Amino acid sequence: MHLRMFKYRIYPSRKQKTNFIDSFKTCKEIYNELLVKSIKTYKETGKGLFNYDFNKLLTNKYPNLHSQVKQNVSDRVHKSFSNFFRRIKDKSSINKGFPRFKSSVKSITYPQSGFKFINERRIYISKIGNVPIIMDRIPEGKIKTMTVKRNKADQWFAVFSCEIEIPKIIHPSKESVGIDVGLENFAVLNNGKIISNPRYLIKSENELKKFHRKLSRKKKGSKNRFKAKLKLAKQYINITNQRTDFLHKTSMNI
Repeated sequence: MHLRMFKYRIYPSRKQKTNFIDSFKTCKEIYNELLVKSIKTYKETGKGLFNYDFNKLLTNKYPNLHSQVKQNVSDRVHKSFSNFFRRIKDKSSINKGFPRFKSSVKSITYPQSGFKFINERRIYISKIGNVPIIMDRIPEGKIKTMTVKRNKADQWFAVFSCEIEIPKIIHPSKESVGIDVGLENFAVLNNGKIISNPRYLIKSENELKKFHRKLSRKKKGSKNRFKAKLKLAKQYINITNQRTDFLHKTSMNI
């Protein structure tokens, strides 16, 4: 069995965005609170807390969050402390400090429940409501988790982690391809074919300069500055999407 991610764009309303942001802040508070408890327990006993102890601490607290989301946050703290104990045992490890506190959280995860598809255009999310979703394809296999994310351009996404069985692919040709990755050219194949570097960032420099100038002229803390910041972030995300699209198409052609 393999895990495959399916990512979809969602369009929450203004009120739903506020609820999501409040959930992010609550997750940050929970994470830092549990981390404080873990550090205190370790200093007193030399041991960490178990997931059972975390869930016991969260009982009847933070009613604005679904129980599965709180359980996921406690699991993250438990994993971070497990890595801390691993670093202590590893004599070659240089960084042996405690896990760091979070200044912000930009995603929440529903491990098992708390969400369901109403139809191909809407998804129900617990404590949030019915959220419009753009589904270009149906998730395959068994859905294990759903994560709601927001990027710097204020775009929202629902990412589903699905457990699927991928059949072994037998290629009809036994020929191998040698690839030399460079700087001047993106890659040169062993048959002499040259794949040129698209240089999307250089091509977008003029647009980026324009958005940076507009941002610098806006008053700090104003709504116009926030709007200009979003436009600049969207331009950078557009460059990222161009690169991703180029890599997928190139690998498919090869």
